[in-house]
Amino acid sequence: MKFSVVAKYCGDAVSFEIDASNVKEAYKLAKKEAVEIFDYKPSLGEAPQVIVKQLEDLRELKR
Repeated sequence: MKFSVVAKYCGDAVSFEIDASNVKEAYKLAKKEAVEIFDYKPSLGEAPQVIVKQLEDLRELKR
């Protein structure tokens, strides 16, 4: 499944898409990607925030 992600950190935001088998996995992958994008280190305080949304599956819409 495809998921759309918005990640925010210190007033900056990015959006990207990821592939995952379920929402839980998508959230974990999104957090990991956000940490890399923003070059976050645990000593810096609050971690990046992520919002994960499943993109519509066109196969289901055709039914």
